[in-house]
Amino acid sequence: RFLREEYFETIDYLSVENQVIMSKERFIGDNLSRSYALKPNDEHYEMFVAELEEVFEKYCSNGVVHNKYITDCFLGSF
Repeated sequence: RFLREEYFETIDYLSVENQVIMSKERFIGDNLSRSYALKPNDEHYEMFVAELEEVFEKYCSNGVVHNKYITDCFLGSF
């Protein structure tokens, strides 16, 4: 509502879900690839990786986890 009233004459919204099935290696690698993730030379890196492994084990089923990504798009015109 704010965007439509303040900036755009019209605005459309689109939300897309994408489920990604990840093995343990892919799950850990995906998390370590984030810009905010700890790096190998960081003090608590090993603990961070161990906790990622714990999260995977807690939520995995048949050796994989299902991550749901949601992309929200706002399309407006002036």
